[in-house]
Amino acid sequence: MILLFLMFSIIVALCLLVLLAPVWQNNTLVMPQRRVAAGITALFFITLSMGIYAVVGSPQLIPLLEKRQQRIVELTAEITDNLAKVKSDPKDLGAWVILGTAFLETGQMDSAVGAFKQAVVLSGGDPALILAYAKAQIMQADGKVTDDAHKGLEMVLMLQKDNPDARYFMALRKLQDGKTQDAMADMKALYHSLPDNSQIKSMINKQIGRE
Repeated sequence: MILLFLMFSIIVALCLLVLLAPVWQNNTLVMPQRRVAAGITALFFITLSMGIYAVVGSPQLIPLLEKRQQRIVELTAEITDNLAKVKSDPKDLGAWVILGTAFLETGQMDSAVGAFKQAVVLSGGDPALILAYAKAQIMQADGKVTDDAHKGLEMVLMLQKDNPDARYFMALRKLQDGKTQDAMADMKALYHSLPDNSQIKSMINKQIGRE
């Protein structure tokens, strides 16, 4: 990190010297003009220093990066261990669930969909796992509620008619299908049924610019 900072600073300084060399060599400039040039140079370096500090020197950023890296190491170990488990016992439901969750968190959407599909089959249609399977399909499709995900959401609502996650994604599907009024009515009803500390309510607030 420090080496990159020093290299970047040297390159920027050299570029700045090249750009300002004609100014300083111009003997026709009067002292006030030279002072303006000096002020611009100082301002540039102050701004640059603040920007670099904000990006690479922030005391909050490095710990967050280290924490995320540690989490990636943990997830990689979980994936390796549970892949071995399902290889020896393909009916290990817990291992498939852990795999699906770990694959999602590491951005391996295709693998997550496959893992949750196995979990749904092995569980005999547990609504929580059907919902996890549908969410994985939606994430795999970059946020689009696909036909397969839609079917899964319908199954969840048959078993849990007030499931907030399923209701939210069903409203999104209506919005995708151009049923704007129905979608907004469903979203409004869902919003008012949720407690203030609901993650879905917070997500809706962010989407409409309230947060």
